[in-house]
Amino acid sequence: MTARISRKYLVLAIAALHLAFASAWATVRTPKIFSDNMVLQAFEPAKIWGSADANSAIKVSAGNAHAETVADENGQWSIAMPPIKAAKTPFEIRIFENGKLAKTIRNVLAGEVWIAAGQSNMWWHMKNSEGFDQAKKRLPNDMLRIFVQPSDAVAKEPQKDSPEQAKWVEVSAENIGDFGAVSYFFGEFLSDKLGMPVGIVETSRPGSSMVAWVSRQDARGVEKFEKQTAIFDKAMQNFDYASAEKKYKSDLTSFEERKARAKSEGKTFSESRPRAPHKMAGNTNIGSAPALLYNAKIAPLAGYTARGIIWYQGEGDSRNIENRSFAKKFERLITSWRNAWGKQDMPFLFVQLTSYSTTAQWPQTRWQQYEVSKKLGAPMAVITDIGAKNDVHPRNKRTVGSRLANLAFESVYKMKLAQPARAPVFKNVRYAGASAEVEFECFGGSLKAKGDPRGFETLENGKWTTPKISLKGNRVLLKSKDGQTIDAVRCFWENWAEPNLWLFGSNGLPAMGCIDTKNPEDLEAESEKE
Repeated sequence: MTARISRKYLVLAIAALHLAFASAWATVRTPKIFSDNMVLQAFEPAKIWGSADANSAIKVSAGNAHAETVADENGQWSIAMPPIKAAKTPFEIRIFENGKLAKTIRNVLAGEVWIAAGQSNMWWHMKNSEGFDQAKKRLPNDMLRIFVQPSDAVAKEPQKDSPEQAKWVEVSAENIGDFGAVSYFFGEFLSDKLGMPVGIVETSRPGSSMVAWVSRQDARGVEKFEKQTAIFDKAMQNFDYASAEKKYKSDLTSFEERKARAKSEGKTFSESRPRAPHKMAGNTNIGSAPALLYNAKIAPLAGYTARGIIWYQGEGDSRNIENRSFAKKFERLITSWRNAWGKQDMPFLFVQLTSYSTTAQWPQTRWQQYEVSKKLGAPMAVITDIGAKNDVHPRNKRTVGSRLANLAFESVYKMKLAQPARAPVFKNVRYAGASAEVEFECFGGSLKAKGDPRGFETLENGKWTTPKISLKGNRVLLKSKDGQTIDAVRCFWENWAEPNLWLFGSNGLPAMGCIDTKNPEDLEAESEKE
């Protein structure tokens, strides 16, 4: 009896060792986006890809779904899984090579996947945002997973895999504070209302410009992108990193000495800290170095099956000299990302710039964002009512996440909401001598006044002035105080627009700023002011 038991366990042990060695020597590799704790897009043919031995037979199982393919001569393979339903119960993805189990991805959920990208207001962490403590109390959130990437990752060439340290994580009390607040709240609203898992793929970088988020190939044909790229390339031709680093260390030492001396003498010290050079970006902010962020953080993800993209950026491209080309750059970014994911109609939801006291021309940027939204069918969240006068990073990220989520519910998931998800936007102007009527599109809602009418201006005799203002239905009636002919109108056309906001939709969202003129050349000149 003992001998039989021993032989039985010996056979099992040998089988286990055989399986262990087979797994250890397996050649199948997948990018980090396909790893433990991931969320697989439900209800769509989810794409999975990787590498293996050349011409290997590949079989992938995800829960009850199965698909097969053959690796090419270079060992590359890609497979589209049959659509699966949302799954709150974790399952495994198993990848077989030539009939042998080669890789197992554990603790997988199926649900809705969204890419969250942009600059510092998308990157801004939960721990520094309003609503953080309440969100922490709502834990555990078993249906929200985040794919995190280091914000400073860059690459000269498009990468096949995400940066080191990139990984899927489950939300916990220990890590919730380090997630991007807008994307976290967006994901939380989605999972609560849809009742299914949500995966957020974070890819943001503070201080970044659009030129860093498109490939070099896609930058072609956009004049400003091409100029930025040419300037960068020329600067890098003669860049000596060793010398630049030596100078930086010397400048930093001098900076610290001056700072300490000012402190000891009780003086104000307002100098900016010297910027460290970067091997790939030189003396350029890496967030403005052409394609470096795209290559490191977007190229490896392109094609990962997702429902859509949320985007919060614009500050880095709203400097006066940059402003005139904003729309063209933004159009190219959206279309290039949609092309990268192979979906021309991929939902692209974004946040319009808020109110803020700045020397840049944010009203012009907001207007161009609106025009791109209309042209490309990219829903836009208006947030001019929740800015911070002297802080480019307003802390109320939960409201931003909520407005993006409502746009997704209405435009992507086709849900009927109690109130429209979109803010009132400019529709048209009717001019009649000394009067004008500005009509707003309210998407089934209506306009509501909060406080005295203000924030509207009219162009009379070449000068902007304040007219008489009244509200009638979804139209704002303007009348010249001096009986002069009105040639153009604009509203909330200020960087710090929040104090003048009095016009809201019945959904509580602020009417967006607008500009219109009888003469299109005047509007063009206004948009290109420096």
